[in-house]
Amino acid sequence: SLLSGIAGLGSWGARATQGVAQSVAQQGLGLGSKVGSVTQSVTQSVTQSVGGVGMDLGSKVGSVGMDLGSKVGSAGLDLGSRMGSVTTSLYSGLVGTVQDTL
Repeated sequence: SLLSGIAGLGSWGARATQGVAQSVAQQGLGLGSKVGSVTQSVTQSVTQSVGGVGMDLGSKVGSVGMDLGSKVGSAGLDLGSRMGSVTTSLYSGLVGTVQDTL
């Protein structure tokens, strides 16, 4: 009777230990899942932020480049126009002088 009692106690102890082990394992899985979700969320957030900043920076650099190109182009056109006017003025003055001489 004592042996069967010890055997029964051992069996109950084994079941209790198994139950605790399963509970701990489930909690560990749950915790791992939550940590994984949080890590994924943080990673996505950081990636999106960095991507957004990169796109914004690229857009601004592009805008500055376009603006600079536009200004250089305008300055070039203005310079060309002025040089054309000076050349035309010099040419007409030269023609007038030649006509006066003749």
